[in-house]
Amino acid sequence: MTRVLVVDDEEDVLESTQILLELDGYEVQTAQRTGEILPKLLSMRPQVLFQDANMPGLDLEALLPTIRREASLQGLVVILFTAAANAEELLARCGADDLLQKPFDPKRIVTKIEQWTKK
Repeated sequence: MTRVLVVDDEEDVLESTQILLELDGYEVQTAQRTGEILPKLLSMRPQVLFQDANMPGLDLEALLPTIRREASLQGLVVILFTAAANAEELLARCGADDLLQKPFDPKRIVTKIEQWTKK
């Protein structure tokens, strides 16, 4: 079973995404604060991190290199979601694997995860 960590500061986004992914057969955990991200990644060891790029206090340019250096997280797919106009630039700058532009159809989340994990 593919494990996914969903990170967003909006509770409704976390709940709806978790329900959607669990109904599709994924094991899902969520995090609502930036301080939870790395500890949850290390304990859960997901295959996919689905990360809101615009959370308060989040520095993607620092977080993602830290994640990439962690041996136990090698192969982790990082998919950002954002409403920012400079989404492609952000993707290139921080080193994530993919992105979804907000607003998006929730089914696109499943499609993106399947593309990266070959479920």
